[in-house]
Amino acid sequence: MRPARKRVLFHVLSLAVGLGLVVAIGWHAGLNRVLGDLGRLSPWILVPLSIVYAISWVFRGLRMKKIIRILGGRMGLLESTGVELLGDLANQVIPAKLGDVTKVVYLRRKRCLETGAGVAAALLVRLSDLLAVSLMTMASLVLVTGEALSGLSVVVLAVAAVITVVTGGTILFMRKPSAFSVLLAGPLRKHRPSVEGLAGRLRGDPGGLLVVLLQSCLVWAFDILTLYIFLDAFGVDLGFARTAFVLLMSNLMKIIPLTPNGIGVYEGAMVVLLGRFAIPESTAFTIAVMDHAFMNAFSLILSVIALYGLGIRLSGLRSLTGEEELQAGER
Repeated sequence: MRPARKRVLFHVLSLAVGLGLVVAIGWHAGLNRVLGDLGRLSPWILVPLSIVYAISWVFRGLRMKKIIRILGGRMGLLESTGVELLGDLANQVIPAKLGDVTKVVYLRRKRCLETGAGVAAALLVRLSDLLAVSLMTMASLVLVTGEALSGLSVVVLAVAAVITVVTGGTILFMRKPSAFSVLLAGPLRKHRPSVEGLAGRLRGDPGGLLVVLLQSCLVWAFDILTLYIFLDAFGVDLGFARTAFVLLMSNLMKIIPLTPNGIGVYEGAMVVLLGRFAIPESTAFTIAVMDHAFMNAFSLILSVIALYGLGIRLSGLRSLTGEEELQAGER
């Protein structure tokens, strides 16, 4: 079977598993009660939700703009936000996690960053997100007490380990890039000087990296507010700290890509976590599904608008994931 067909088959199967999980969780929660909960939701909730979640994308764009500048490129806010949306769209509609590849190819085509720097930009987005979620999770754990935290000692240790590894690895890369460039052997040896150059740029702007981390924290703060609005609409008052705990932990649970965008895994984690605060399963499931569906649908709409704003037709999206172009850029 050709690799492309294998990816399509894997995507379809994983999507089926994710949707199956959602259906199973909803069945267990009681579909009649879930439908009753949905009937309580006012369509006017879309107004504050759209404003809050749109702001989170503005901070994503500001973060990408800052990262590009640190790495020696220049790009405006609208275009940098479009790059982030472009990657999100690729992850949603193409049967493979190719969002980062899309960003790298686009940045290279625009002569903004070369392939190596583009890869570094995509990696910095991932690492800053991971570190921000981990730090904010630890902060929420300090503020949330009682039964809700029982049995989570392993998770706390894992989150602490992530913070240590990401922070330590970044500092080591900046100070001793040779420890990483030595891993490039054979044909990749020619890229060792670019690794040294990238480390030098990061080392020369440590304050910029802190700004990137702060922007990532703001991205997640507005994602938390999105869930907070849903909770309030269903008469659930958890407060910001507990809401942060639920959303951040749910997102940490879907780090391993078992299903596309964590479908089923996210909803299951949120039902369990909201249950720790005595929220009925049907209400918890409804909130989880609506929160996840809204964020995906809103991002999809923004991404399609950004695609045409960047001058790329929907049919041309796949060309941005071409491995042959990346290979050409490395030669």
